[in-house]
Amino acid sequence: MSAPGVQLPRKEWVTLNRLRTGHGKTGNSLRKWGLKDTPQCDYGHDNKTANHIVEECLVRNLPGGMKHLHKVTAAAT
Repeated sequence: MSAPGVQLPRKEWVTLNRLRTGHGKTGNSLRKWGLKDTPQCDYGHDNKTANHIVEECLVRNLPGGMKHLHKVTAAAT
């Protein structure tokens, strides 16, 4: 049995898995890697993590949150 979303184009599959695992190019990660001075979200949140983007961000959140992202429901695509 393959993981949900494996049929997606590679770019989308990579982004999906980065968000699923919390290792995407988020403000928090970019700060850890020394590529950004602050982990802030573009919209003022103090700590831009994958979870923040999917669950909390007022602009970029995903209806249904991580649950839909992991299952790759229609809301997540």
